[in-house]
Amino acid sequence: MAKILKQAVFDVRSFYIQKLKDSGYSFDTKTLATYTITELKKEYALTLKNGGCNKKSEQTKS
Repeated sequence: MAKILKQAVFDVRSFYIQKLKDSGYSFDTKTLATYTITELKKEYALTLKNGGCNKKSEQTKS
């Protein structure tokens, strides 16, 4: 069961990272890999709201 959950988390994170990269998001994959799923979802939502590349989000993870 733990293996399935781990794979599900990996798949969700990969999905959001790929969507952000496809939209022209400015951070590299290594930086995005440090984000939690919640942070990735927030960034993706901002990207969708801004109609593409999230220019507002030049922040670094604290």
